[in-house]
Amino acid sequence: MIIFNYRTDLAERVLKCSHTVAERAVKLNADVDDSKFNVINHGDIWISNLLFKYDDYEKKPLSVKFVDFQLSHYQTLGWDLAYFLYTSLLGDFRRKHYKELVNDYLIALRETLLMYGYPEHEVPTLDDVYKDLERVNLYSFIICTLTHPIMTMPLEHTYSLNEGLQPEIYENCGYNLDVFRGSYKEELGPDILNFAKLGTLLVLQFNLK
Repeated sequence: MIIFNYRTDLAERVLKCSHTVAERAVKLNADVDDSKFNVINHGDIWISNLLFKYDDYEKKPLSVKFVDFQLSHYQTLGWDLAYFLYTSLLGDFRRKHYKELVNDYLIALRETLLMYGYPEHEVPTLDDVYKDLERVNLYSFIICTLTHPIMTMPLEHTYSLNEGLQPEIYENCGYNLDVFRGSYKEELGPDILNFAKLGTLLVLQFNLK
């Protein structure tokens, strides 16, 4: 099976590591370090859970409200940031403007924290944010290979929750693998290749630390 043009074995490597993904994700989420800058993450922060209020004349966004807090959890900021970046932005745009987006996020975070009297010396630095995004790299991989396809797949490829909850019976865990071709390959193929280069697939496939 060839899904990505970059390497003939990449799709197989993704499938081979699927059995360790859930376990590793649970462990990563449970690993809370109180010495780090921790927050209450929304947990499902993508564009459909954001309600924008627009200016009546220029149609510019004035404010935003979050909805759907079923997956909220206490962890570092990288979780929500990675989730939003990989679910709500076009792949080409995100890859091209990644550093700018992360920097803008930090500016807004810093301004908000200082406005509410948070100690300036405890405000995360840009290096802190990048290190945390690197720490949750596995989570970003899961978003690309699990969450994003569910959110964007056409109706004929709809994810089967019943099959997804019975992986011991259904080899593909509820997915129609055709969803990983075509537009998905164009949108997130470069990201999957990058995860492979970073060693994420090896970590999962061989359950490395």
